[in-house]
Parts: sequence; structure tokens; C-alpha cells
Amino acid sequence: AYKDADRYPEALRQYEALAKLDPLGPTTWYKLGVAQQLVGQPDDAAASYAQALKLDPGEWRSRMNLGLVRLGQGDFPRAVADTKQAADAAPNEPEAWNNYGAALDAAGNPAGAEAAYRKALALRPGSAGTLLNLGRCLMTQKKPADAADVFGQAVRADDTAMARKLYGDALKAAGRGPEAEEQYRQAEQRKRAGRAA
Repeated sequence: AYKDADRYPEALRQYEALAKLDPLGPTTWYKLGVAQQLVGQPDDAAASYAQALKLDPGEWRSRMNLGLVRLGQGDFPRAVADTKQAADAAPNEPEAWNNYGAALDAAGNPAGAEAAYRKALALRPGSAGTLLNLGRCLMTQKKPADAADVFGQAVRADDTAMARKLYGDALKAAGRGPEAEEQYRQAEQRKRAGRAA
């Protein structure tokens, strides 16, 4: 409940207390790691995820988040290895595949990232975050027409200023200037509406 209400420091204190009461619970260590990650303590988060994995080596969420901590620290080989292990441990979890794709993307393997994002989308079609990741990955691979199609799907899934802007960038790169200009106009409208709210 604390985490859901953006009260991360309070959540951190609660999970630290819980870890003292239940030091053998892998879920407790996972939740402590999440709280530590959210308050900007990546080294502590990594230690908590490692403790959860020591107690339950199959705890895929801890493995995935450990990979994300390492990704944030620029340790791409370990980030890829950890997120891959998470995806292998939870092959039906789109979040695991999406994060594996993000690690591959950051490590300079866009083709592998594309495959992981597509696996995530096969499990959860229409996921706006994964669609945005895939679209960016396709742009990196110089596939603007494919990226435009994916960003169009992202706009239909969650019509945000960022999605519209990325859609416009892909359309422009694909030589569809008038359509791109319309997306930029729509993006600016959404930005203004967001500031007014």
C-alpha cells in the first residue's frame, strides 16, 4: 500500500522491519529490494535481491530486478545474463521478456532485443510500454516503416504525447512527412493538456 501511494521511504522502513522478523522469506527480500530500488539505493537493492535468490533460486522477479539494477549501473553483460535467467525461469511472463529485451538493447544487441520484445507482445498483445520499446529498437535498426506501424499500435494502446512524438519521428524517417506533422501536432496538444491538468 505504501508503494502504491508513492510513499517509498515508509515502505522501505516497513520492509526493513519485516526482513528482520522474517529473514527466511524470499518475497520479503524481493519487496525490500523493490523499495530500496525506488528510493535510489541500488547496491542495497542488489543485495536484497541476491538474498531472495539465495533463499529461492527460482524467484524470477528478484532475478529480473537484479538485472535491472545492473543495467542501471552499466553492467550490461550481467544485466543480460540475469534478465535472460528470469525470462527462462518465467517463460510466460511478458514483463520478464520485455526487461530482457531492454537489457539486450542497452548491451547493443537490437536484433536480440527485437525478438525478446516480440515474445513479450505475443504473451501480452497491446502492451504500450513494450510497443514503445520495440518501436525504438526498430528505429535503432533503421527500420522506420516497421517502427511507424509499432508506434501506431502504441498510440492506440495508450495515447500519450511521447507515443505520438515517437510515431511522428518514425513516420518522418519513413518519408511520410505530412502524417508525421500531424503526430507532432497531436503530441503538442497532449503536452499542453497535461500541463493544464
